[in-house]
Amino acid sequence: MSETNDNDLVIKPIKRNPQKFDTIELFSLIGKEKKYNLNNIEDIDNFTTDINKSLKENITPTLLYGKRIEKTFAYVISSLGKCKIIKEEDSGEIFTNENIMIPDYRIILVDNSQFLVEVKNFNQKRPDIDYKISTKDFDKYIHYSKVMGVPLYFSIYWSKWRMWTLVSSSKFVKNGNKMSLSFTDATMNNKMSSLFGDYMIATTPPLKIRMYADKSEDRITIGSNINFTIEKVEVYCNSILIKDKEEQSIVWNLIMFGRWIETNEVIFEKDSNLVNYIDFIYLPDEYDDTQPFAHVGDASEIITQQYFYSTSTKDGNIKSIYPFGFSNNYGTNIKMPYTKKDLPLWIFYISPKDD
Repeated sequence: MSETNDNDLVIKPIKRNPQKFDTIELFSLIGKEKKYNLNNIEDIDNFTTDINKSLKENITPTLLYGKRIEKTFAYVISSLGKCKIIKEEDSGEIFTNENIMIPDYRIILVDNSQFLVEVKNFNQKRPDIDYKISTKDFDKYIHYSKVMGVPLYFSIYWSKWRMWTLVSSSKFVKNGNKMSLSFTDATMNNKMSSLFGDYMIATTPPLKIRMYADKSEDRITIGSNINFTIEKVEVYCNSILIKDKEEQSIVWNLIMFGRWIETNEVIFEKDSNLVNYIDFIYLPDEYDDTQPFAHVGDASEIITQQYFYSTSTKDGNIKSIYPFGFSNNYGTNIKMPYTKKDLPLWIFYISPKDD
């Protein structure tokens, strides 16, 4: 379910038939150089051999992570509910005498404002390492933006911090033959909230999933192994039982895709080794207990982790850069404005000073 707000839109890809149309397009593009003929069975066989070879040679972690992040971005901003159209700008053939590079996306918001976005994945090893792009490539993106008369932004996914930033190209700094952007400057000038409606989510620790054992069934403890049948499951926030179904779904999303760390505790019946229940407890790595809340994650972070989950194998490898079939289930399930029943939430919209 997408985020719900005053400008809520159900936004999804236009249905296409890539197997029917894109295959012919790809055959024709590859065939231009190799002079493949659509009416020649041998050329069609050679084409499939070329594709097979190309996939085996070019499926590298760097390429896969980069392409998946590019696709993830579109699903993240569509789920945040502020976009009217998200179009891949760099797809299809283009004819020009200009020295340009084409950004990944053209975005049109619900207020009809539009801009271009180039998406980058950056695995920053240390906080003091800047994101860099060659001045030559940067200038080509800028030139395309000026020709189109549309402002250019760079959306960088700082993978180590699980954070998206959206920053105007004007915030980059020239450093020799590179244009650079520090993590600090990226966060200070981040427009993910002001343009797309991204927000930080906080609640009161701990979050807890309690699984009760069915006392009518066997409850066997052998060494460190505990076998029992689950009778019921309860969801808690700071010892408060969350009974509302919508609030329960919010908690599940925060637990599964937020950044808090899991521990567990087994509670036995008094004076026995029979399991009463198991608590799965989720706490922030660091927490100032003088305040009533702690940051669980950003909406964009949770949607990103959902996308990663749906495009990954059980051992974490990428199985696809697209989810299998379009899903409207990305999001936090938080309806805005949020009205609390049992679950306390703090929602923070953080915008740059110049907004």
